Amino acid sequence: MASTVDMGAYETNYTLPNMAANATFSYICAGGSTTLMVQEHHSIWTGGAINDSPFSPTFTDTYTVTGTDANGCVNTASLTITVNPLPIITAGYSANIVCLGSPVTLYGIRRKLYSWTHAVY
Repeated sequence: MASTVDMGAYETNYTLPNMAANATFSYICAGGSTTLMVQEHHSIWTGGAINDSPFSPTFTDTYTVTGTDANGCVNTASLTITVNPLPIITAGYSANIVCLGSPVTLYGIRRKLYSWTHAVY
């Protein structure tokens, strides 16, 4: 008759990797850049982003990062980067030929706040 030995259950509970995802900017203008960051060092972002490296997304998207710790535990986190289009601005003027010392009016169309160069007000 064979005897059996109860070895009991050996169980270890590991905590999941910290996957608190952050970005330097969650809202950017087209052509702008942001940096995605997460504390877990062994992590991979979707969408071509690299942890702690600036990148320039071309459209609004949700980025997910997956991290694996030394125990093989896996966790994920996501965040959305919103890419806003650049405003359409048209500049105009009151006269295209101006004599020295004569006034000319410059104006902008479609926006309320402008910044002019060469001390134009």
